[in-house]
Amino acid sequence: MRTTSLKTIYITEKELKQALANWIELEHKDTELAVHLEENACEMAWSQDGKEFIIGIDGEVMDKTMTKDDASEQNNDHYVTKVQELPSGELFVELPQKLIDQLGWEVGDDVEWDEVEVCEGWGEHMGITLSNKSKLFRDADEARRKAISVDME
Repeated sequence: MRTTSLKTIYITEKELKQALANWIELEHKDTELAVHLEENACEMAWSQDGKEFIIGIDGEVMDKTMTKDDASEQNNDHYVTKVQELPSGELFVELPQKLIDQLGWEVGDDVEWDEVEVCEGWGEHMGITLSNKSKLFRDADEARRKAISVDME
């Protein structure tokens, strides 16, 4: 690091990564993420509105294994899963049974997978949406049956 005046500090990427890793470890007590940041290549940029600094880090981090205590605090409308790949190259995700039950999905349902661009306050990234076409037909059929039974009364 070098300083040319009281208002300008020049810092290298390595020094910035080290400073950010120290902050992550001290403020968030996340040693694993701090080490991951220091050991891997990354891209850094300000968000479009200039309010947030975004760091994209290469490499993978093993997800924390959920304990019973974590599960009891889990928000039931938020799930995280990994996109996996079959030897044939086909992509898939495994959904938790609790989520499948909540959605009313059944084995054999036709689920459509669409890749979408997700726009969030901190930036844009690719994501997916899953639409259960079989459930849509079941729901429409149920609504039709209810409408017919009301007409008959």
